[in-house]
Amino acid sequence: MFKTAKDNSDMLKSLIKREYELSMTLTHPYIAYVFTYDSIPEIGEGIVMEYVDGCSLADFLKGNPDLGLRRRALMQLFEAVAYIHRKGIIHNDLKPENIIVTRSDNNVKIIDFGLSDNDAHYILKTLGCTPKYASPELLRRETIDVRSDIYSLGLIMKDILGKRNSFISSKASRQSPGRRYRSVDALIRAYSRRHLPLRIILSIFILLAIVAPYLHTAHLKEIQSEKEAFRDSVYRDTEERMRRLYGDLEERLKDIPFQEFASYELSAAIMDLNAIWQSYEEITTDKELISSFMSHYILLQNHHNQRLIDIIEAKPKISTAGLSKEERDYYYGLFAKGEAYRPYEP
Repeated sequence: MFKTAKDNSDMLKSLIKREYELSMTLTHPYIAYVFTYDSIPEIGEGIVMEYVDGCSLADFLKGNPDLGLRRRALMQLFEAVAYIHRKGIIHNDLKPENIIVTRSDNNVKIIDFGLSDNDAHYILKTLGCTPKYASPELLRRETIDVRSDIYSLGLIMKDILGKRNSFISSKASRQSPGRRYRSVDALIRAYSRRHLPLRIILSIFILLAIVAPYLHTAHLKEIQSEKEAFRDSVYRDTEERMRRLYGDLEERLKDIPFQEFASYELSAAIMDLNAIWQSYEEITTDKELISSFMSHYILLQNHHNQRLIDIIEAKPKISTAGLSKEERDYYYGLFAKGEAYRPYEP
């Protein structure tokens, strides 16, 4: 895919160039990959980027996907934006049109970093942004931080889940930045604990207050001990399954020389994680335990993903690997078709 400025004005060309410079630093399975910056006769200068066969998040939602797919897309979006923020970048234009959902596996891909900025005072930061999803401080051209993107995420969360978990999406999209979640990680933690709304916590406290005087202290300790033992056993099982999955993936990545193919391999392998978190509701109906399992799962996934992303980022991109034009065209062609890496043979 070749992305150019809408016209040849210096302003738009500078945005395209800046988008390339920022995007080149990003390697994540839920962000569209950028290969190189090139010039094509009769078309002009632009970015050579991954072709994503899919539809916008807005069109995806029009198809009325089931709740599981919606939640999965939301978590992938959260993970991608958290990664961007760890890189010191604010997207500034998060909206359903800039989020693609792939047709083959319903994976999220964030696109269009034309307004992204790791300098909150960059003068072009608000040109072209969509007012509906832009934070109030961004539209007022005030100093911004990651909470500006969190505002947009709150509105997108409402698009994806509707009235479900509205207490989380409403806090994320509050008018005042100081009243929002301070980071995407904090937003993820709140979402992972959504199974324990206030009324359930209050019910537990009321029940304990009524029943506690009639229960023997030793019996309570025994129940708690059994619950903790069960929790710890699930923790260990999850850690072992994820260790094996990511260990096998790391071995496969050793034989892949380029970032693009390694990132594709990571994105495909993450699908295998579904079986882990989907099993939680099958082994217990205790919502407190399920919430604990999910928080543990997210922490493990973030740890392993970051480790593999560091490995991938240490590899060269196709466009910077000192290849001939024939070799680059060969590898770009394989990647565009979603095929596995194969060494070039003249």
